[in-house]
Amino acid sequence: MTLTNILIIEDHPLMRIAIKSALVHRDDFHVVGEGSTIADGMSLLLEHKPDLLLLDLYLPDGNGVNLVTFRNEHTRATKTLVITSSSNEAELLAVLKAGAEGIIGKDSPPDLLRFAISEVLDGKNYLTKNCTMALLHSFQKNGRNSENPQRTLSQRKLQVLKLLAKGATNRQIANELVISESTVRSHLQLISQDLGLKNKRELIVYAMKQLPENLTDQQA
Repeated sequence: MTLTNILIIEDHPLMRIAIKSALVHRDDFHVVGEGSTIADGMSLLLEHKPDLLLLDLYLPDGNGVNLVTFRNEHTRATKTLVITSSSNEAELLAVLKAGAEGIIGKDSPPDLLRFAISEVLDGKNYLTKNCTMALLHSFQKNGRNSENPQRTLSQRKLQVLKLLAKGATNRQIANELVISESTVRSHLQLISQDLGLKNKRELIVYAMKQLPENLTDQQA
């Protein structure tokens, strides 16, 4: 059995206990370290190079965005799932733009946390419904990009983008459009190139911003 090494950076001891309690139900999850500050996280990331970082957004010595940026520079293979009670739209968007693979609320049940971890480890992005709606509200409040570069996309690419905005996985997009998953991946790559985006995470953020009327509640 391959173990998934997990690092927890959370400044509330009781919350760290709750997280670890949720993880013991999976024999393949192994907590290699825990800390309560950005400084702890930097040191432990370098020491353990974990598969997954479970990160609080607010820490005594800084914002979790700082640690995600450090992760990008030093342990790029480490996935990051932010666990937060925040609904601050700017901060949630900032941590996604920094490169976090997912965000989940601190009030989420243990089985949802385990599901979110599995999704992130599987190379997917994960956002809880509350986080999705907070970001959607931010995009609607700020208005659409007047340049509207999506008009240069083909009808098929727009269909893929709209399904992505609704939270569909590659497989769900393939089933909906009756195409193969490899074709979906190809479309996503081409859309990224057309829009000047770097990865699927940026595509999701873009789709939520440009296509808010097509977005439905994203469920786990």
